[in-house]
Amino acid sequence: MAFDFDYADKAEIVNRTAQAEPMTYEKALDNSLQDQVHTQIKNWTDGNIMGKNGKPKPSNWFRQDTKGQWMVCWRISNKPVYFTPIAAKRKGWMPIKGDQVDNALKDLAEAVASHKFHKQLREAYDRVSPKKAKAATQDS
Repeated sequence: MAFDFDYADKAEIVNRTAQAEPMTYEKALDNSLQDQVHTQIKNWTDGNIMGKNGKPKPSNWFRQDTKGQWMVCWRISNKPVYFTPIAAKRKGWMPIKGDQVDNALKDLAEAVASHKFHKQLREAYDRVSPKKAKAATQDS
């Protein structure tokens, strides 16, 4: 008996959880300023840095390079924000002085809330994720 590819292509899949509607820019900004940054600060404060595999969590907004330099980034809709051209080259990562990650994230939250970086935040929100961009090129 051969695999039925025709059936597999036509059959409907009903997932257990409904697909969430995409967030608007305003909702995504509010989410990053209210929920996400506080989660990141709590993770830092609680020492919740490593994932189950023993490596730093990829979802963290902070990390340390091989020389011990701490860096932070800001995300909107899970995409890094490029506040400066140098940060863009570093995929959003910005080194900080010392190891006060919590204070750096609080300061960054104040800068984001000031609306001085609307252009950069909007660019990040509108940017196609690498995963979606790759999928689009494979489909064509």
